[in-house]
Amino acid sequence: LGETQGLLLISGLPRNGLTTTWTVSLRSTDRLLRDFVLITPGGPAAEPEVENVEELKYDPETPGEKSTDVLPKLFRKQPDVLALPNTSDPLAIDLVAGYVTREEKMAILSLRAKDSVEALLRLLALKVEADEVVPTLRGVLYGRLIRKLCDKCKEAYTPTAELLGKLGIPEGRVSAFYREAQPPADPKQHKPCTQCQDLGYYGRTAIFELLVVDENLRKALLTQPKMEVLRKLARQAGARTLQEEGIVLVAKGVTSIKELQRVLSG
Repeated sequence: LGETQGLLLISGLPRNGLTTTWTVSLRSTDRLLRDFVLITPGGPAAEPEVENVEELKYDPETPGEKSTDVLPKLFRKQPDVLALPNTSDPLAIDLVAGYVTREEKMAILSLRAKDSVEALLRLLALKVEADEVVPTLRGVLYGRLIRKLCDKCKEAYTPTAELLGKLGIPEGRVSAFYREAQPPADPKQHKPCTQCQDLGYYGRTAIFELLVVDENLRKALLTQPKMEVLRKLARQAGARTLQEEGIVLVAKGVTSIKELQRVLSG
């Protein structure tokens, strides 16, 4: 977000925190020092308003308001950062990528996907001009919501050596995992949790993947855009997966193995 040039993708699943991630990301930028313009093709934006971000709306179905009409006029003002939430208009993306390259500016796009690598492939699936768009790519921020264990009633247990091995945690590094409170043998002894109402979870947080797009990934996107190839290159570049980030939260007692499995199964 601190970059001054290139294209950043923000991605997620519907109803899984994408709007919040998008809004928080924009609010984390230096909007007081740079000119930001939010571009919403096809109707009004669903995202909350962000201070110091100008909003430009246009309807591709209205004569004179297609992306080829509206965006070139905007480019003449030379905004520092262009933001396109939930766009599926390949022509708009192509025009923005050309502007980013030509003027050495930045753009932020959001789109739905199951993980950061799939987000790159979904971008190409929109039939954008790959030779124009791919060289501008800088990274993908992908997130999913996950429930937090209730601090008042969560229960500690000792993980087995086998479980720690499956999770890639050295034996002895973590002494306890946590889970929802287990029901007592005698139901009469059960005292409902007043904080979570016996749900076992209270509040939510998020796990994120941050995939930095390097030259190897760009080359593969242009010549060999296959999921397994891109995943391998992402791992070689040091990208951490949602599972790895989730395991950190499990080790810290923030959430449970069961909840992480639920989130990753989506």
